[in-house]
Amino acid sequence: MLVSGGHAVLDRSRRVARFCKVEPPDAHQVAHPCLSTASSYFARWDGRLSFHASAVVIEGRVWGVLGSKEAGKSTTVAWLAESGYDVLSDDLLVLDGPMALAGPRIIDLRLPSAERLGLERLVVVRKGERHRLLLPDVPAELPFGGFVVLAVGSEVSVDRVPLANRLEMLRHHLTLRQVGVPASVLLELVSLPMWRVQRSGDWAHLPLLLDRLTATIPA
Repeated sequence: MLVSGGHAVLDRSRRVARFCKVEPPDAHQVAHPCLSTASSYFARWDGRLSFHASAVVIEGRVWGVLGSKEAGKSTTVAWLAESGYDVLSDDLLVLDGPMALAGPRIIDLRLPSAERLGLERLVVVRKGERHRLLLPDVPAELPFGGFVVLAVGSEVSVDRVPLANRLEMLRHHLTLRQVGVPASVLLELVSLPMWRVQRSGDWAHLPLLLDRLTATIPA
């Protein structure tokens, strides 16, 4: 079943996805959320890990951006994109061993986020519910560096996530509740850097967050 209604039929052998809805999805809906939904299943069948996460390129490596629904993942990576950073994917991060795979070249934002960021070049999609930022092309895959966990607090800060908390954090953000993922695979990811990035509710602090982020995580 799909969150937006209807259901999807995926043909594993033919690599075909068919979406059955009362109203057929338009081209914008095919790019997202339809393509993301299908990609999650095909990634799992191919032995790849997929996470509910965005991904941004810093110093030649991809950093997965994790966070709760209201943590501001899409808003943050949209702002980073407008600041000159390549965004590999939004909403879905697929890992193939040490490499991260590129996703659709779009970021969908709610209207308040789009207005506050003052973004241009936006396309109104999904029956007016989202404003879509179109992204430039990126390489199909890039080396994966680690994770950034977004949180909202009273001030901007960047701290390491303790090793003891990382495994559960990764499991929580796996798509499809990927049962049967070998513990060894997740343990390899746990060994990578993971940073907790706290942003304040003041949108004017985004430049400070960027400074802290780029100064810390490539190390």
